[in-house]
Amino acid sequence: MVNLSPTELERYRRQIMLPGFGKEAQQRLKSATVLVTGVGGLGGTAALYLAVAGVGRLILVRGGELRLDDMNRQILMSDDWVGKPRVFKAKERLEDINPDVEVEAIFDYVTPDNVDFLVQSADVALDCAHNFTERDLLNAACVRWRKPMVEAAMDGMEAYLTTIVPGVTPCLSCLFPEKPEWDRRGFGVLGAVSGTLACLTALEAIKLITGCSQPLLSQLLTMDLHQMVFAKRRSYRDRNCPVCGTHSHHYPTSLQLSRALVNSQQSTVNHQQVYFMTLTLTEAAEFRLRTFLLASSKDENATQRGIRVGVEDGGCNGYQYSIKVINAPQADDIVMQQGKLSIYIDAQSAPLLEGVVVDFVDGLLESGFKFSNPNATDTCGCGKSFQAGNCSPAGVPCS
Repeated sequence: MVNLSPTELERYRRQIMLPGFGKEAQQRLKSATVLVTGVGGLGGTAALYLAVAGVGRLILVRGGELRLDDMNRQILMSDDWVGKPRVFKAKERLEDINPDVEVEAIFDYVTPDNVDFLVQSADVALDCAHNFTERDLLNAACVRWRKPMVEAAMDGMEAYLTTIVPGVTPCLSCLFPEKPEWDRRGFGVLGAVSGTLACLTALEAIKLITGCSQPLLSQLLTMDLHQMVFAKRRSYRDRNCPVCGTHSHHYPTSLQLSRALVNSQQSTVNHQQVYFMTLTLTEAAEFRLRTFLLASSKDENATQRGIRVGVEDGGCNGYQYSIKVINAPQADDIVMQQGKLSIYIDAQSAPLLEGVVVDFVDGLLESGFKFSNPNATDTCGCGKSFQAGNCSPAGVPCS
């Protein structure tokens, strides 16, 4: 995991003090790259709060020059910059505010030619573009490359916010299958409204990166700032969605099957046995594990960093699971990989974990995750329910 300098420890001291945040969350922020599209009153302000929070790298994407009527809300800009490319001024201001943050400015709009490169370069994307053409391109690319996206938009005194995680939540096309007519300069806007939404947008990104709190997954937060009415509305994934649905060309089969993480074979040297190991991660569990490894993925000294899962049969006391981050597998570990996510299982645990489903992961603690086997019965002879394995008179794996 990346180190924090004494200056960084002091700069972020007040947020490190937050319960459930701490130094590890700060290290995850430093290791993260966030793509921000539409660097205006919404995207520029969100980028500001990500920079002061300590996100290590920001990629800012925005074409067009600054206009005088942008100045009521684009707080990174200055009056003498009117008529010039705003994205370069945004980079300059962010680096002045926090020199520890790397900022890349791209003077362009999101296009079919650049969207895949942009999304692959980031860990999280912020969709703050001023039109649905760019928004749809970014949404499809995030689904294609399985990158989470914070979706935020406003119209006058109203706004909405949600977090999209491909394979876990509805995508933008599920939410808005028919695109509304949109004139980017055809509605009024108060800087305080875009600023309010921008702060919440930055907070969603911080939650995604650090895992410090639950983001708005499958929930659409709507805001009526006329009446100060905030509401959460449940959103649903459309299985026939042309972008994220079952038969979408944006959603490659190999990635869609990643919830059944991988089928892996490994021979043990001593006994010449072959394990046909299947471990299943639900989409939510897979996303959380990827979040835990986000900070480690850029550590040059930990190229094999992954999650190690073990289990011991405790009889009627239940199965005792262990799950932790390690830098490299042990010699006899079964290695299961999907993209950058590596799961290591010790050979002794493999028979007990065969067919197990990881339903839920909230933290790398014994109480923070849940395993289940959908093929197992609910109870055994002693009357206790169990999580995995086969019920038998000898050594009943109950809990």
